[in-house]
Amino acid sequence: APSSPRAPFPMQARLAAAASTSGRTRIDPRAPQPRARTRLGRAHARRQHARESTSSPAQAERAPEDETASSTMVPRVFVVSDIHTDFEENMKWVRGLSDTKYANDAIILAGDVSDDLSVLGETLVLFASKFGHTFFTPGNHELWCKRRGPLKDGESEADRETIPDSMTKLERVLRLCDECGVETRPRLIGDGERKLWIAPIVAWYHSSFDYEPDITETRVHPPHLVMSDFRLCEWPGLDPKDESVAEAMDAVNDARGWGTFLEWLRRPEQSAADASVPIVSFSHFLPRLELCPEKRMLFYPNLPKAVGSDFVMRRIQNLRAEQLPGARRKRTHVHCFGHTHFGWDATIDGVRYIQAPVSYPHEWKQRPGSLTVGPDANGRDFDFSGRRRLAEPCCIFDWERHGGFAPKMSARWSDHYASNPRTPQDTELAWWVRGSALKGRADDESD
Repeated sequence: APSSPRAPFPMQARLAAAASTSGRTRIDPRAPQPRARTRLGRAHARRQHARESTSSPAQAERAPEDETASSTMVPRVFVVSDIHTDFEENMKWVRGLSDTKYANDAIILAGDVSDDLSVLGETLVLFASKFGHTFFTPGNHELWCKRRGPLKDGESEADRETIPDSMTKLERVLRLCDECGVETRPRLIGDGERKLWIAPIVAWYHSSFDYEPDITETRVHPPHLVMSDFRLCEWPGLDPKDESVAEAMDAVNDARGWGTFLEWLRRPEQSAADASVPIVSFSHFLPRLELCPEKRMLFYPNLPKAVGSDFVMRRIQNLRAEQLPGARRKRTHVHCFGHTHFGWDATIDGVRYIQAPVSYPHEWKQRPGSLTVGPDANGRDFDFSGRRRLAEPCCIFDWERHGGFAPKMSARWSDHYASNPRTPQDTELAWWVRGSALKGRADDESD
């Protein structure tokens, strides 16, 4: 790598100029923006040109394999969720990731980067400049269309009303991803026999996802009374308290080439090796209730009503069904997720589920044990509780070291359920939850 500093590519220049004039990094989501040139060098320029020619919204139905990076092996795949770069500590970590170490690797960003399009854009550009492939799907924070908190310097109330609803916000987020060189559709990466499908899934949660008994020991408010999503999102013609939002969000996948993806998986003329290529799908929200601790274990026992989507599970099941008789072996399937801020690695019904949340800085001080997962494919724990600047994204796939996916990783809650079956009929609050609830009631009575 040259020792001289690199000139900023167009998106970086735009971000820098905006920051210098307003005191805060901003991107006007309404303005057309140049596509990010994320790395210097002739070889990367060829790869980037191939991306630009195949990833526009108008070409959503292009065969996914046509977008394969030409003769580019992708030896490692990393994953993180809930990056929350609104927190300076988290943004500083992203900026500090090596500019060269991950040049041939892929990273999966499983939602919740920021509700602010300028912060989201800066974060996506940073990842796209450091990794050979960056994949993203929106979380709930990205779809907040009503800004929270006091007005910032240079901001007027009118600035907060530029995005009328959350479906419009989704369109702008996906367009921003295209402009930053970030993948939001299924894609086949790698070459030769070292290939891997990566499939983002757009989703939203619904309360009927939760089928386990409620806590009756104490009064627990429903999600729509306590969760920010119900105040900061707007869903014209849809009701966030039923399945209509989740169904509408799921339909976005079909409009963005999911059907073509399935057709490529079931092609009868593909080789036995191609018929066995592993799949990494990912969503922000949970596809199974078993991936969340039971209600009695949670400080907010009704959290399971606002974490998952049966629609995601149906897509996973569809992928599992795409197994050709001529396949050398069944496709290995890993699904990554986020949202709940719990480290996780568990295999259920033949699918491996992984969560590696960056989370909020204060959570690593309060409960690091429930966030950590590892050791990963690089032999490191995904752990931000110590020297944060040295932490790396969680590596789940490494051809060189493991010939594929990382061995089973340890995580507090998934380890717990590996040896302790769920007993949701037990609705007595765990001691740490009861103690917190009693303290909360005492604080309320003293106010």
